[in-house]
Amino acid sequence: ATSMPQPPSVVPLESWLDTFALPLMRDTEDRHVCADPPCDDFRVRNKYYVTKGHERKGKKERSAPSAFRLVRVYLVPAKAKIDHLLCDALNPSAARFMLGIVFQVNVKDFVQHIVFLFEREAANDATLDPADLATFSTLLDQCAEPDTQLFANRLKILPLLSAGAGAIMRGVVNNQPGQLAEALECKQYGGHKYVEVDVDIDAYKSDSVFTKLAKAAVGLVYPKVAHLTVDLAFMIAGLSEAELPERLLGAARLHRLNLHCQDNMIGTTAPGRKVLMQPTMSDMVREIRRSMGETALQMADMLEGPADDDDADPGSLPATSTKSVASTPRTPRTPRGTAAGPERSRKRVKKRGVARQFQRFGHWVYSDHPDYKYAYEAVPAGASPPAMPAGASLPPSAKVLASPALPDGAADRSPFATYCACLGKCASTMRKENPPAVL
Repeated sequence: ATSMPQPPSVVPLESWLDTFALPLMRDTEDRHVCADPPCDDFRVRNKYYVTKGHERKGKKERSAPSAFRLVRVYLVPAKAKIDHLLCDALNPSAARFMLGIVFQVNVKDFVQHIVFLFEREAANDATLDPADLATFSTLLDQCAEPDTQLFANRLKILPLLSAGAGAIMRGVVNNQPGQLAEALECKQYGGHKYVEVDVDIDAYKSDSVFTKLAKAAVGLVYPKVAHLTVDLAFMIAGLSEAELPERLLGAARLHRLNLHCQDNMIGTTAPGRKVLMQPTMSDMVREIRRSMGETALQMADMLEGPADDDDADPGSLPATSTKSVASTPRTPRTPRGTAAGPERSRKRVKKRGVARQFQRFGHWVYSDHPDYKYAYEAVPAGASPPAMPAGASLPPSAKVLASPALPDGAADRSPFATYCACLGKCASTMRKENPPAVL
């Protein structure tokens, strides 16, 4: 028969995780519930477990009171495995250190996250020997340091089937400890006053002895977990005399757990997680166009020189052409309908020759010339030209900056194809007006 534990006094986390909390066990007839079990039946390594010649060498004894108190067990179903599930689930102003152990279990077409959340309980340290308390505190501090995987590598599990199992199953599973990282993929994450260890139940590492035992235990328990009462205790493995005796971190009871529960199914990220938005394709195209246009306009400046340099030889390259295009500053452009500010150092004029084509292309790609949306917009036959905004008028330079007449079929082309057609017609006109000399 299952002994009834006292239900812990539960304080909600006041986060999205509260929605997934398992109900507390009130009666042995309950199903799909959790509890904080008594720890009297768990056995851990004593202080002299590895001491040669000592009479207590190799023996296991009852643990001191657990260092943590069970806060709650949570069942979080998701469409995919989520690492660092507790990233935005815990209160950053919590007074006590917290430990989260997350089992990631593949269940058919979704992943069940079983979250064991514990809170440091300093009151349980009162009965410990000062030397043993110092040993445990040192090891715990080392495991909880930032940028370490020591907790994940040392985390040890101790299962106990309290009810619902036969003698054979109890003999295989009960009090058979295992260092989880020896058989399964374990990852450690840290944050303000908490540590999370994720354990992928289906990611077996190698064919070690513990892996074979773990597979056997999981194979026995998993199919019947809905009919069992499973107590799971956790501890940090003590591997030397300086790290012993072992002490339970905490324990949790799962009573007739339904792993197929899909209530409040989530997607591929935790509900409270801040997701960095990836740039969309339109954002990237817009950025490429801006960069190309800026470069083309700078090339036009380099080929012909500053517009206010009236003494410059149009057939020679200015000194700025020797500089990198990326390092050439571009004069800010004043939007249509606004007065030119003091930062505008020169007026806009039409370039000549090859520089003119760079200027055209730069204005089109960079979209910084307000007159182009009127000059380049194709108007179907018989239709009226697009209406300009109230109070707007084309400046005197619009006649100079306007493109040549659009070729036939331009209305059916894309803006870039229309520009290329205009550029081709412009080049053809230049060849007719300036035929090559015949030698």
